[in-house]
Amino acid sequence: MFEKIINIAKNTVKTGLKDSGETADITINVMRNLTAKTIKDSGGLVKEGVKFSASIVQGTILGLSEIGASVIKLIKDVVAVTVEGAIETGIGQNEAVRGAVAQAIQTAKEKGLNIGEAVTAVKEKGGNINEARRTAVAAAIESSRSISAGTKEEVKKVLSSGIEGAQKIIDSLKS
Repeated sequence: MFEKIINIAKNTVKTGLKDSGETADITINVMRNLTAKTIKDSGGLVKEGVKFSASIVQGTILGLSEIGASVIKLIKDVVAVTVEGAIETGIGQNEAVRGAVAQAIQTAKEKGLNIGEAVTAVKEKGGNINEARRTAVAAAIESSRSISAGTKEEVKKVLSSGIEGAQKIIDSLKS
């Protein structure tokens, strides 16, 4: 079922941006509409917030890539709007952030994009910003760990230099 959400997101983005050119404002509006429509159409899947927000991010990035849009310029907006839309529809903040950030990290690495952009989006969006930041940093570290040790170190470096308080969060995650 999450494959269906990925395809809905991909096709909505492709259709919404194909003839409009690439602008952040258009992307944000398409993302807001996409998130609302997908949540409405998915029914019970909203309860699986992590997978749901990850599917939205994955489909959106695939759609942007297929029309030749610059994903690196837009990934921050994709994560932020997905998290915002998910929270507005009742998905818990932590689940929305974890899913969106983890998928964005994975996709960014696969496409050779700036991994830090995926995490810094939560500085601007979310209910409890400190909890959202902690969740985003933890999700980034966890998902980068599954890629490779080098990616994990790269993510730590980007996070420490780009997000206030990230180093303390990273240190607290060490066991």
